[in-house]
Amino acid sequence: MDSTDTAGCTGASAAGAKVQYALVGENELDAVMALEEVAFPADEAASRDGMAMRLAQAGEYFLGLYESETDELVGYVAATLSAHDVLDHECMSAHVADGHTLCIHSVVVADRLRRQGLAVAMLKEYVARMAAKDNVRSLQLIAKEYLHDLYTKAGFDRVGKSDVVHGADPWFLYKIDA
Repeated sequence: MDSTDTAGCTGASAAGAKVQYALVGENELDAVMALEEVAFPADEAASRDGMAMRLAQAGEYFLGLYESETDELVGYVAATLSAHDVLDHECMSAHVADGHTLCIHSVVVADRLRRQGLAVAMLKEYVARMAAKDNVRSLQLIAKEYLHDLYTKAGFDRVGKSDVVHGADPWFLYKIDA
């Protein structure tokens, strides 16, 4: 947990897991990759180099979900900025520091804590934090059809089918204005 973000909020899941939010530190790359590799199929998971770039260059947009009692990283939202108005393939591998569209690449909760409302709570916390930044105009992500309810519960609107091809299944673009 990045000690520079000590103002992390706390909360609890429907099953009672006590959690807190804080920025993820670069030294937590191994823990991030362990979660990423379980959460996504091999053809969709971020590479270690890609995730390291996101932590190093876009760390202020990398929010972690930690168990309060152990400080274990149990989830995260990772994103980069783009100068484009719509998330596209180029956004997947770059961070434009003076960009205005926040492109969310990963929303992950550890398997043992899924289906407890933590992903929705984490996304709402993330949106609130990022909307407070002057440079962020919108937050966008792509997701598969089966995740539609998750993102709409968190306040995102589905824009339509995405032009991004990543893995075998079609992706849909979701957006929320900051």
